[in-house]
Amino acid sequence: MKRLLASLCLAAGLLAVAAPASAATAWKGVVVAKDAKRGTVVTASANGVVRTARSPKARTLRIGERLAVTGTQLADGTFAAASVRASGRAKTARVKAVVVRYQKTQKRLLVSAGGSTFALARPAAVRTLASVSESSPQPGDQIEATVNVSTPTPQATAITTVGRLGTLEVEGILTKIGDGSAELVVARAGYVTFALPAGFVLPAGLHVFDEVKAIVAIGTDGKLTLLALQSDAAADRDDEGVDFHDDDGELEAKGSITALSDTSVSISPGVSASPITCSLLKPLKGFKLGDLVELECAAGPTGGLVLKDIEHDDDDEDADRDDDDDDEDEDEDDD
Repeated sequence: MKRLLASLCLAAGLLAVAAPASAATAWKGVVVAKDAKRGTVVTASANGVVRTARSPKARTLRIGERLAVTGTQLADGTFAAASVRASGRAKTARVKAVVVRYQKTQKRLLVSAGGSTFALARPAAVRTLASVSESSPQPGDQIEATVNVSTPTPQATAITTVGRLGTLEVEGILTKIGDGSAELVVARAGYVTFALPAGFVLPAGLHVFDEVKAIVAIGTDGKLTLLALQSDAAADRDDEGVDFHDDDGELEAKGSITALSDTSVSISPGVSASPITCSLLKPLKGFKLGDLVELECAAGPTGGLVLKDIEHDDDDEDADRDDDDDDEDEDEDDD
């Protein structure tokens, strides 16, 4: 009996080691923005990839510091930092981001990357290379910027437009909603206004001055239309909310189907997030109201969302269960 108990304890320990709750990610980057109230620091790695780390140390870190960070990725793409270590300073950084708005009067770009929206000063003499005719980056433009981080205010000294997205994520504080529009103050530096489509349902319990994340569609005229809205707290939880990928402009969400027709499907991602509606290229089969699903949508040609993939939420579990059964059968055959 003692031998059996010891074997069971050993097996349980091995399972715990083999299946960690979530793998940690380690990276090095330069601080290009921070938000002390939100408890976040935004870093840019040598290849331009931007990540947002949530840490109590955010308040003490400075623009231009070189950091070594280890953290676990949250549902919204930001990271809960387990360790943050500073090691010297940098003069410049490379930043890959998406333009939210260009504030010409303030000579400032509001950009989105890594689950954060932040500001980059844009001096009049900045060099811009683009494949489009506009002299200034437009909302939705994917850019690569060389950023001077030797001063407290990061400055984009060179900008190259490398692509364009039909959707983007904007993080900020909700300041106004109603009369067909919503307004956020982003990066504590400027206002961004979104059009509210007819029938848009706001998340329950949402209030003015709440920290939120918005998924918006970008029109050909640069107009922004709200597609999804969620509290920043909901974006940090794995069990609800909308996950946005700012590298390809696609979003993923999990929830119950609340509306279904031959042309569209809607789900409720949680009480702290607005419903998501995606148009269909063809009618769905095997799905019904109330089903718990995971879906992936992308921007459509008319500015809305188009379904790319949908599956029942238990598909992965069933697949894992089938794989386990196959493994057991193979073990029995080996015996």
